[in-house]
Amino acid sequence: MTQSSTPPIDGESANKAEPAVHPAAIAAGKQSAQERRKVPRTRLAKVGKILQADKPPVACTVLDTSVSGAVLEAQNPVEEKKFDLVFDDREWPRRSCRVVWVNGPRIGVEFLTMGTLLDGYDAARQQRDAQVAERHRKEDVIDRELHEVVNQMSEAEEFLRENEIVAEIVNRTLRIAHKRAPVISIHYDPEEQNYATTFMPDGSHETAKSSEECVKSIGGMLFTVLRHG
Repeated sequence: MTQSSTPPIDGESANKAEPAVHPAAIAAGKQSAQERRKVPRTRLAKVGKILQADKPPVACTVLDTSVSGAVLEAQNPVEEKKFDLVFDDREWPRRSCRVVWVNGPRIGVEFLTMGTLLDGYDAARQQRDAQVAERHRKEDVIDRELHEVVNQMSEAEEFLRENEIVAEIVNRTLRIAHKRAPVISIHYDPEEQNYATTFMPDGSHETAKSSEECVKSIGGMLFTVLRHG
């Protein structure tokens, strides 16, 4: 028996016949749908409802989306091959969908046309969501890197306590104070992947590529602070 390849979620298959909805469909092809996609997708977790004709709404979560399709996780089985998708977030327009594949509670759908106006609206929303997701990704990287510096500094906890040195992350900036007076600030640049350390008494700067180099730089600056303190 010959298995047919799973059509991509973005609807790029030349065969437009409606597929049978079966969990095996997603595993049939050797190349994953993700690998075949040409349209960028945005990962998210939006709450919505699947509306089928003459059936109760089915709650779902939109796991990722593009201008041409989405991956949903439904709380109950979905019987229809075509349905409407509505979102609790009114910013998202109602979408008519065609089922492309099913894998357990997850459903890959292709968006049917909404008309030029709503297509433009949705493309702009998709772009904004991608920008927000990228900003959050960078913020997470900054938080992780600055916490790593704090963790390495805490290895000298007794030294810090005896000299009244406190490190605190505020608005994604690591601030180091001596006797409550700010003396050092550290920023992390996720694009350049480096730490920028500023010695506040004279405004001098140093950069480091690793958290270890950054902590060593902080140690040298603290020596200057304590020597004159």
